[in-house]
Amino acid sequence: MIIHHVATAALCIGSWFFGYFRIGSVVMLLHDVSDVPLDMVRVFGVLKLKAPQIASMVLTLLAWGYWRLYFFPLKVVRSAMVESSYSPKDAENDPTGAYFVATKSAYVVLLSSLCVLHYVWYWMMLQKCYREVSPAPSVPPVTNKSKDFSQKKED
Repeated sequence: MIIHHVATAALCIGSWFFGYFRIGSVVMLLHDVSDVPLDMVRVFGVLKLKAPQIASMVLTLLAWGYWRLYFFPLKVVRSAMVESSYSPKDAENDPTGAYFVATKSAYVVLLSSLCVLHYVWYWMMLQKCYREVSPAPSVPPVTNKSKDFSQKKED
């Protein structure tokens, strides 16, 4: 979890510092939008309301599936990798392009690490949902087949 917070903070702070406002804004928007149903799952869990909790979990899976597993890698990460370009305006301050390559590489690594974490967490949420909706295995009652030690032994 700490990797996620470090990567997200670095992306947001770095986007402000280096002028990549669109990347930071989209990262914050995607994380905020997809976390609302997840927060509702927690609220309904605390209130012990099973049906709304399951409905919120379905909405969470749908929101995460679209925003974090589809939109984020195919639009945001791809845009940072392919569509970002070195402009003539950048050439005034960075004639070699080294600054651009370094910041672009750092952003792609951070965005990719977030993407991998999203897939891992989605898998964990699917497992949690499966455990919640699947019937619990029946466990036979434990019986003590040994002697009852509460009775005193008579000679």
